[in-house]
Amino acid sequence: KPREEKVAVIGSGPAGLNCAYQLALLGYKVTVFEALPVSGGMLRVGIPNFRLDKEVLDREIQIIKDMGVKIRLNTPVGSELSLDDLRQQGYNAFFLAVGAQKAKKLGIPGEDDVPGVISAIQFLKDLNLGNLKEIGKKVVVAGGEYGAVDSARAAVRLGCEVTVVYGGKERDIAAK
Repeated sequence: KPREEKVAVIGSGPAGLNCAYQLALLGYKVTVFEALPVSGGMLRVGIPNFRLDKEVLDREIQIIKDMGVKIRLNTPVGSELSLDDLRQQGYNAFFLAVGAQKAKKLGIPGEDDVPGVISAIQFLKDLNLGNLKEIGKKVVVAGGEYGAVDSARAAVRLGCEVTVVYGGKERDIAAK
């Protein structure tokens, strides 16, 4: 049953998209506000294509849009567009789904100011958005969690020689 209330969902990652879907099922008018030029949040920009087929993500997002959910890209909520602004536009409720976009710091000298050092999250985001700048032929990845391993595998696919350092041990990753 259609409802009159409007809900603003801030962020189009997994939590924001699921919230929008569930609210649309209940008949609410939902608009998702996304700061990035693409929807899907870290599913879109934080996971390489070889691990998540973006066509699957596109189909899922299209289902949500077909339910009447509007998605406004390139629309960060913050200093230029506030929750008060959205309230004045008639939104009655807000769901903040801004995600986890900050990299873990290693706490070592140079990680913030040495040229060529980049977090896995930023590397994958740049890669997925087509903004990746030139990287060297030899890459060292510090860490062994998903983002690090995804970055290492992506760098191999870019033709780099990759060494992963994790827990004090080095492992060379060969392109296969």
